[in-house]
Amino acid sequence: MVEILAMASSTGFTKSIAAVNVLNTYFGRPEIKLGAYKGPFGFEVLNQDPFSTELIENFPNGGILTYDDVPEAVDMYVDVLSEQDDKSVTVVVIGFPMNIRNVLQTNPELFESKVQKIYFMDEMYNFGCGMGDMMGDTKDCYRAAQATFELLPKTIPVYF
Repeated sequence: MVEILAMASSTGFTKSIAAVNVLNTYFGRPEIKLGAYKGPFGFEVLNQDPFSTELIENFPNGGILTYDDVPEAVDMYVDVLSEQDDKSVTVVVIGFPMNIRNVLQTNPELFESKVQKIYFMDEMYNFGCGMGDMMGDTKDCYRAAQATFELLPKTIPVYF
């Protein structure tokens, strides 16, 4: 069992976090804090819209329709981590590395003090960096992944 403190989208697709919210609401977790990556990587590609729109239009969404309705992912991370005990948070990263990189660039001390370990799903492959330029600038994705690993404090165990 885990306590989910928050969820963030890692793609620039505007409806991604709204679809996550619909799923959280459907499964009885509408109170989970949300944040969204609001950069260009992954914006409006790979037929994301039909699935997300279907969810948002046909299920309770609490008024969250796009990423404009939630905080930037970095702000959400700072808010949530600030409320936690030291070394009490396990971070699970599924998707692109931009959010974690951005948190590490702007709030490294907070991240190091609150996070006890971090899990990355399938290392670089699942970051989407290996998808060519289908999601955006692949080189930018790889740079973000590299920066993430360079910025991660050595005191935090990393798992794949």
